[in-house]
Amino acid sequence: MTKRQTITRYAITLIVLFFIFSPTFVLDENNRDLFFDEGGIIEVASAIGYFLCALLILYKGKINYLRKYYYFILLIIMSGFRELDFHKRFTTMGILKIKFFISPSVPFTEKLVGFLIVLLLLHVLISIYRYHFRQFIEGLKNHSTISIGVFIIMILLGVSKTLDGISRKMGSFEIEIESQIAIHLAALEEVLELGIPMFLLLIYYAYFDKYKSK
Repeated sequence: MTKRQTITRYAITLIVLFFIFSPTFVLDENNRDLFFDEGGIIEVASAIGYFLCALLILYKGKINYLRKYYYFILLIIMSGFRELDFHKRFTTMGILKIKFFISPSVPFTEKLVGFLIVLLLLHVLISIYRYHFRQFIEGLKNHSTISIGVFIIMILLGVSKTLDGISRKMGSFEIEIESQIAIHLAALEEVLELGIPMFLLLIYYAYFDKYKSK
């Protein structure tokens, strides 16, 4: 796959995300919730996208890739489970909250399991930063399609996290967001989160294509 083909696929994916988002302006409340609400079609599709990416890595990379870069597939699988709310579905509250570890209402066994999961997540993130951050920066300087794809993912992640609970966040600054606008922003958040596994699939497809050519 050429560099131009990969960039073209990135552009097409962004256009597709826009078209996925656009029905939020015309759907009635029930259908909008079906697609864009938590646990809706878009969120489930995001989780499926992560798991498909993990399968692609297993199929293309095989054991050699897993031995060297196990932390990537761990992060992808954990992201898929997070989309399915596994971080709070089986516990008293979300394990990614500080309150989870200090609240007396949370059983010790839950805290222990939550601590181990968070520890694993930190190990994964530190490993990625330690072994790949400099490579990522160099790739951006050299206009690497893989680094560009990762940069797009970072933008999608940053914007979606900013939009998460935007009404509550702005309320702390005494800024009120109209309910209809908040609904559209919540839908946009879900669509941007869907874009992350979509771009991961494109990145890994380009990566293994490049690896095979070498």
